Amino acid sequence: MTHPRIAVTAATLIGVCAIGPLLSGCTPISEKLAQLDRFADAVGALPFVTDVSTSSNQPLPYSLNTAMTIVLAAGTDRADIDELHELTCSSEMKTSPAIELDYTFAGGAVLIQEGLYRCWKLPAAFVEALPVLTPHEAEFSRIEWTESTGDDGAVLDLELEIESADDPAASTVASSVALGGALLAALADDGSTVQLSTRGMSIPTGSLAQARASAALAADLVSRFPVIRVNSDDDEGLFVELSTDAPGATGEVRDYLAEAYPAVTVKAVVDATDAVGSATPGQELLDAATTVRESALAESLEITDRSLSVHTASMAANGEIARLLESRGYGDTRVSYGTALDGGASIRVAPRGSTPVTVAQLDDAATIVAALHPTGKLGSVSYEPRGLRVYLADEFYDDKRSVAEFTEIIRGVLAAEFLVFDFVELDNRPLGG
Repeated sequence: MTHPRIAVTAATLIGVCAIGPLLSGCTPISEKLAQLDRFADAVGALPFVTDVSTSSNQPLPYSLNTAMTIVLAAGTDRADIDELHELTCSSEMKTSPAIELDYTFAGGAVLIQEGLYRCWKLPAAFVEALPVLTPHEAEFSRIEWTESTGDDGAVLDLELEIESADDPAASTVASSVALGGALLAALADDGSTVQLSTRGMSIPTGSLAQARASAALAADLVSRFPVIRVNSDDDEGLFVELSTDAPGATGEVRDYLAEAYPAVTVKAVVDATDAVGSATPGQELLDAATTVRESALAESLEITDRSLSVHTASMAANGEIARLLESRGYGDTRVSYGTALDGGASIRVAPRGSTPVTVAQLDDAATIVAALHPTGKLGSVSYEPRGLRVYLADEFYDDKRSVAEFTEIIRGVLAAEFLVFDFVELDNRPLGG
């Protein structure tokens, strides 16, 4: 699993010797590696350590990067971690490996803490959460646990990423949300900031008290409605997604939130019949999507966090959708239009940046396509306000006569319609003269 804030430097630069190890007094690389091996042997001798592995590389002739992974047995407790910490801090070494702790539960699930160094200052707070996690180990396969301190070392910044078990029956949204809440309740409220992500619930970085409140709200919603996702965001508000077997329940959820949590800003409540994927779109965008869906002008529709992507069978349908959105007050909605024409030609009309595609631009795109499609040689068109890219069908790609024909057609349309682009390309080359 990858998480932008979990990634840590896997090794520490050690002992750069500018003029050679013997002249500079630096410990030779071979001795540092020997020290690392002895250190690994000492760690591996601890009764609660089941495995130790090391790695190293030399980015420069007299430098050494090292890393160590320590696998902890089920049942490892705070006293064991303190013993390990005492050993690592007291070891005489000229290298300081980046340390990863892997706690293995009896059932095979693993908790991984990265970002530790030989004499780490972090509390390794996962130990206090183990009694809460252990009864639920069948519900997850992996937990990534990252801690870091502030500049003054006084503030603990904790991030959690819980990967659900492969068995859906063993890891429902309700059980996952409950596990996240119980885990937060087990942590000491020492001013730490927490970020939690687990199946069905995402809580942004904030105080432990805020995280607990968000988890409690999510648990409340899950107990009352067929919720499959609750995302909390202090800036944009709460996003709630319901399962597909609950059409029409979105209004009930909004009403309940307004009554029970009047201070909570609600970004959107959506039924999973909306193809939102992992996105968290706002309510206005969802309403615009509903307008398009109910018009039956689009063959399919996807929603991202800030835009719509519609797929149609004609260029005319694209213009109708844009006019409809404009008439309903959604003219500022960013929409990308994908159209599959008879004969296999594909058309894409997309906005540039935050500026939506206008009705006039869609009409211009339709005019260009209408001039090219009857030739039977059109492969695809990509149109955006800034540029135009045209491709011949595969069997005509690079055919000189076809290229000349399309060049003449495109130039004629641009001149007749007074269309100006920053660039116009045909088959990946600037349009010929």
